[in-house]
Amino acid sequence: MKPRKPFSVERKPSFTAIPVYKRKFKLQHSKSSSKKVALIALIILLIVTPISFSMVNQFLKHSKTITTAKQKLEKKEDKIAFNFLLESGINRLYSKDYKGAFSEFKLAYKINPKHLQTQTLIIETLTILCVNNNDYCSYLDKFLNEINSF
Repeated sequence: MKPRKPFSVERKPSFTAIPVYKRKFKLQHSKSSSKKVALIALIILLIVTPISFSMVNQFLKHSKTITTAKQKLEKKEDKIAFNFLLESGINRLYSKDYKGAFSEFKLAYKINPKHLQTQTLIIETLTILCVNNNDYCSYLDKFLNEINSF
């Protein structure tokens, strides 16, 4: 080797090539561990299955109680709304607000179409409205046909 000159800089190579590792690995199953895994999976399955069935059964019971509670609540709310509409319609009928009474009775009729008092009040109201306005006569005819179809 030659001695280096003072204050000289040696060039360094730009990069060094790294050797490529080309060895491939093959996955192999371990015979002893596969039996253990199958046994553990079977035990877990035997434990989880009855638990899941009981949870599904509890869920079905719970959803049934919720639906019955909702149905009872809806019936109660419908009854309250029906009574309110009927009373409000009667009050409007007495105060000679026939159009308002008709709208109240019509809404009450949608809630409970088989209620006889509502049907008679609608007929009375439509008869009064028909005298003043002929447009309500067609409503009266349609309503009478609808009642007769029951």
